[in-house]
Amino acid sequence: IPTSDRRAPQTKQKRKNVKASIIALNKKPCEEKKVLQIVQKQNEKMEDYDLINQIFSKHFFMQTLNKQARTEIISTMCLCKIPEKTVLFNQGSYGNYWYVVNKGKFALYINDKFQKELIRGDSFGELSLMNNSPRTATVKTITECYVWVQSRNSFHKIIDFLYQLHYDENMKFLNSINLPLDPVFKSVLANNLMRHI
Repeated sequence: IPTSDRRAPQTKQKRKNVKASIIALNKKPCEEKKVLQIVQKQNEKMEDYDLINQIFSKHFFMQTLNKQARTEIISTMCLCKIPEKTVLFNQGSYGNYWYVVNKGKFALYINDKFQKELIRGDSFGELSLMNNSPRTATVKTITECYVWVQSRNSFHKIIDFLYQLHYDENMKFLNSINLPLDPVFKSVLANNLMRHI
């Protein structure tokens, strides 16, 4: 048997194992949801817009978001209260939320060692917007805290919706040009004309 043929079943098995792990992780309930007390379901009044917008520029994968995307994300964030001396999440747990501190103080621990305090204007948990990786720290409230919260699902729905809008705009533009373009090439071109979302 050629080497490539021997490796194929192992690769398929690994893919099945990875897929099964992802499904298992997605079924695992998010513990932090239990301590979040919703005060305001959406940020329709765009409270703390400047504060949150400033935070976008600090994160590598959020820096390129345009004003429309930032506005949509900020408007869908909810304000939650967390009682004092409460563990929001533990290192190694899986989470679905990104937090921006509105009011109060948090303590951040790595391997049970205090690292720093998180106060108004600080954010944490942003990696959960990108993937389902384990939390890299434990976060506890020192005082009663208020946080703006964004879920991974909501974040991705907004980005996907805006991506589709821009793609449709580009396709409309390409269709208006009288050039004999193959439909597949036109679609690829529309994707490559994408602005930063």
